[in-house]
Amino acid sequence: MISCRIKSEMNQPIRNSRKIGFFISLAILALLLSACNLFSGVRQGAVELSVAQLLQTETVTALYARQTEFAAPVKQIFLTRTYEAQIAPTETLQPTMADVGDEEEQATATPEAEAPTETPVIVPTYTPTYFPTATIGPTNTPRPPQPTPTPRISAEMEQRIYNARVLILEDIVGHPVLVPRLDAIIARMGMNTDNVYNYHDATGFFVEALEAGEEWDLIIVATEKRTDARLAIWETLHEYAQNGTAIIVEAWYLDEVSGGSIKPLLDDCGVKVHNNWFRDESHEAYQFVVVDVADNNHRLFNRPRKVNMPLIPTFFWEGDVGDQMSVLPLGHAAIIGGLNTRHSIYYGLITECLEERMVLQTFSTHDYRKIDTMNLWENYIYNTLLAHFQYLDRQP
Repeated sequence: MISCRIKSEMNQPIRNSRKIGFFISLAILALLLSACNLFSGVRQGAVELSVAQLLQTETVTALYARQTEFAAPVKQIFLTRTYEAQIAPTETLQPTMADVGDEEEQATATPEAEAPTETPVIVPTYTPTYFPTATIGPTNTPRPPQPTPTPRISAEMEQRIYNARVLILEDIVGHPVLVPRLDAIIARMGMNTDNVYNYHDATGFFVEALEAGEEWDLIIVATEKRTDARLAIWETLHEYAQNGTAIIVEAWYLDEVSGGSIKPLLDDCGVKVHNNWFRDESHEAYQFVVVDVADNNHRLFNRPRKVNMPLIPTFFWEGDVGDQMSVLPLGHAAIIGGLNTRHSIYYGLITECLEERMVLQTFSTHDYRKIDTMNLWENYIYNTLLAHFQYLDRQP
């Protein structure tokens, strides 16, 4: 018994060591399992992250594809409806019974009853009466204002014009460079030259004929020469004007004599000198002006010749080249052409007065083109003579 106890005591450390080894093995196994679980969790997390990213990428791609797939037909529908809206008629559809009927009746209505109400009813005579018709024709286009037709002159009156007695002073005839124009105009008009007396630059003979007291239908004073001589003719000319004689005056120096013997004639005409017109050798821009008009349909620019207005300058004279006229407050004169057509009573270079029997030109003819001034002078002669004979016909 003692030996058994001794043996049992001897076996006791062995059993204890086995237990300790068993627990150590369990601990090592637990550590190994924990390590495996940690590594597996890390890999599983990475895999799960990769899968999530892939799913998200595929989802975005799919959504974009679906959006693209739907965008094309939607865009096409938008373009189609836009085009239909552009070409569709503008009338408003008439409301149907389906729009204003009872909801319960619409729900219980048979297809046969709903069919007529589904089709929009368009009244054929829908166009409102207060709108113009859709047809656009020539009658809807505004017509430009038509010029007042020039009264036709009788053949008898024209015979009186072409056989009129005319007295002329054209002092440019003796100029070494400039060519006179009035003789050519008289010949072109077909006037009876036996009744036309052009004394050219022989001023003495002209004054003598003027003061002789003969009857003249038209008196022309065309002075262009730049000389200091001033003719004492204005009082006599005024007397002829008061008796109905037609008068045409071309003068560049009226500012020098306007307060003298010519003043009664200017007063009866209804004008005064507004400003002297001076051009120097520098030819500044404001001095290169044309004779413009406010009314291209005026008879002085159309009867019997068409005058291309405004007059284009071909300047010859320098220095004092003319005068700008203005209409007196109670005057009956009309500025037909001038430097500034926006002002109808100032800056006049072609003035008409005395019931159209007198024309006052305050610029020099040879400063402008030959063909234009010849046509203009023919119209001066024709229309002042016409007014002269019409004046005589009105006398008792």
